[in-house]
Amino acid sequence: LIGEVFIKKNQSLEEAKEMLRDLLLSSMETHGVGVSLHIRMGDSACDLQRFCGDGMFPAEVFGGPQRWSNEEVLRHFPHSGISLQKDFQLVISTRFNLEDCRLHLADKIPYFEELAFIEIDPESVS
Repeated sequence: LIGEVFIKKNQSLEEAKEMLRDLLLSSMETHGVGVSLHIRMGDSACDLQRFCGDGMFPAEVFGGPQRWSNEEVLRHFPHSGISLQKDFQLVISTRFNLEDCRLHLADKIPYFEELAFIEIDPESVS
């Protein structure tokens, strides 16, 4: 997505926001079964805040269940008929270690300070 919008310029930022909205809505439309939405950042420090917008890909999605609730879903998508499933999670993965993550992503991800972190020891993975 980053490459399509900022490097190749095959897609506008607005088109990317629409695509993210559709991905978010389809990940929540699970007929009663919670699903996760995975954002793979690799080794980039993409400013995800630029992709956020009310009624598109709300920043509250990053805030966990304290911020992303059925009330918020209805506020942003009043005609979608979608109900947030209790098991829904947003998962962000990166190749950064925890220190680099805090250094490079703290101002790029909404509600960064409220995220839970899991750091995997690269030596333990073959």
